[in-house]
Amino acid sequence: KKGARMPARLISVINMKGGVGKSTTTVSLAETLAHHQRRRVLVIVNHFNSKGGDDPLFGRFQPPIRTSEVQRVAQAAKVSTFVQGLRALDPAANAVVLGDLNDFQFSDVLNVLKTGSGLVNLVDSLPEAERYTYVFDGNAQSLDHLLVSPALAAQANPALDIVHINAEFNPQVSDHDPAVGALALVPACLVDADDDVD
Repeated sequence: KKGARMPARLISVINMKGGVGKSTTTVSLAETLAHHQRRRVLVIVNHFNSKGGDDPLFGRFQPPIRTSEVQRVAQAAKVSTFVQGLRALDPAANAVVLGDLNDFQFSDVLNVLKTGSGLVNLVDSLPEAERYTYVFDGNAQSLDHLLVSPALAAQANPALDIVHINAEFNPQVSDHDPAVGALALVPACLVDADDDVD
């Protein structure tokens, strides 16, 4: 619409390139989303380095060499540091970290991301049989994640649903299943001139 204002603004770009190998990974984007009389939420969207080029788990080289994991660990550390800085300024900050992290919920990459930042991975809240967004060589695995800050985990009743419409079917729109998250954000309390809450 003419004259309409964007509900969000780009506040930061976390540069993931350089420093680790020859990564061609995209940058992570952090954006604040706000709705009239609702809390602000910082959303950090990610696409971590692919597992392409790693040795297969059951290939001739054992243990397999996973050079891409080194890059994803460095990416996770940068995002974790960013969230830690945000929470140092505001311990009750509302943050969501999501995207194709290209690693499993029990991996070093996700542990690095959660360590120090306090992020809670909503994939862990699902029944074990539902914890996958991708199928590779017959193995169902979760590569896509949605993590929330402690404030959102405690107050926003976060929920996650992975919609299994791609990974196990052919033809596919994508090789990953979409993950849909929900947060119940209560309106910000407004105190007016007569000291009551509106």
